[in-house]
Amino acid sequence: MNIIIITIDCLRQDRCGIYDYYRATTPTIDSIADEAYIFDNAYSTGPTTTESFAGILAGRLSKEAEPGDTVYRKTIPNGEGTIASHLQDYGYSTGAIISNPRVDKQLNIDKGFDRFSNLRNDSTSSESTQGAASLVPDFHIGNKLYEIRENMRDRETVRLRYLLPFLVYRSYQLSTDWPSMRSQTVITEFLNTIEKLSEPFFAWTHLMDLHGPINPGVINDSKLYSSHTLAQFYSQSKRVGNIHNPATSARYDAALRHIDDQVYRIQQWLKRRDLFDNTAIIITADHREALADRGIYGHPLHYMYDELLQVPLIIRIPGQDGTRIQHNFSLGWLHELISDMLSISRPKFPSQSSRETHLSSNTVVDSTPIYADTISEAGHTVAIRQGNTKMVRHSETFQTGEDSKITKKDRVTPDAMFRLDIDPNERDPLNVDPDHHLAEKAENFLCDPDAWFQYDSHSAVDKETLDQLQQLGYSK
Repeated sequence: MNIIIITIDCLRQDRCGIYDYYRATTPTIDSIADEAYIFDNAYSTGPTTTESFAGILAGRLSKEAEPGDTVYRKTIPNGEGTIASHLQDYGYSTGAIISNPRVDKQLNIDKGFDRFSNLRNDSTSSESTQGAASLVPDFHIGNKLYEIRENMRDRETVRLRYLLPFLVYRSYQLSTDWPSMRSQTVITEFLNTIEKLSEPFFAWTHLMDLHGPINPGVINDSKLYSSHTLAQFYSQSKRVGNIHNPATSARYDAALRHIDDQVYRIQQWLKRRDLFDNTAIIITADHREALADRGIYGHPLHYMYDELLQVPLIIRIPGQDGTRIQHNFSLGWLHELISDMLSISRPKFPSQSSRETHLSSNTVVDSTPIYADTISEAGHTVAIRQGNTKMVRHSETFQTGEDSKITKKDRVTPDAMFRLDIDPNERDPLNVDPDHHLAEKAENFLCDPDAWFQYDSHSAVDKETLDQLQQLGYSK
């Protein structure tokens, strides 16, 4: 049986039709889910991309990874396995096509892939959304945009002195090289890569269209929503300033519909080649995106609410009808689920559950807690859940106040305990009981980030990649 994993950056569970969203954002994904296992309580291993992919691909939390050259880059340790390398041992041909500049070979994400390409980092020529790229001077704007975004945050209105350069820089990006690559390009290369793999194959792709800033062309191509480019840039400026704007939600939905159209391309390609009935399809997200849930947009470090951590997970297995899965599931256990699908041994990755199988509607509470964590120079944060109880704790070294290394764009979930059965939106935190068994587990798990960062740093990103990251909103 072949396996395809489609991960969608910033995909919210509650914006998919299969999870009862009212707009037609995901008709193709919904049709695949009609004969799939649908996980209602799946959770990312971290609130940002590299923390999540260390979990998805290698069953590792951030603490169990190693630091890259910035806090946003968590590395799979040298010599350690991934799902891809595990499947190689069982005769699988493997390939991956992605475009997120934060996820590359320097983080050992390519471990186990026969064919691996990050189209954003590997490409010698940038993807141009219009034909004007050669007519516009080439200058780095990532740092300039980052400074403007920081000055725009948390104001009641977007000040003209920030708005005008913001609009100019966005227009420059659109005419030259938009920071996120459109999924049409990624999927075209992905299908070309699968064509070169022998069966059985394991293939992974990651799509970036939902990650801000959303390309106006992606939105207008979706037929779900459209508006003038400058109107979209103005909406983006409000999003950057954490100013609530209904157009931001509409743009998100339109971009999701555009992605769904690309999933349709994969589905039809498999059917034309008589592969659909012999290919399992897994669709999930690295993390979700805050859409003004608590007055902010984005996915900050140390923000451990479930509007970032709870993700969609749909698994279609040929010949199986599937069902709704209610028990808690960590994306760090995906290696177990895939191994169970194929009836092969599970790899010995750090994240392990106590379930014999995850593909069962049995709602018995798993005795294994689910962990998600994030590490920066400011400290180490962990969220632990078991059953309906969730606890968020920070390391003793966590810095707040004037001397904190938390930037203006970051938001922090305070030390808190939640009862998700009576407070699913995490609005009414309970007093943390120091004798609660999850509190003890948190204390035993948390590390000193200063010691963690003593690992030898991996190779630094080049100036081009750093500029791309800053254009996407990252400080480093």
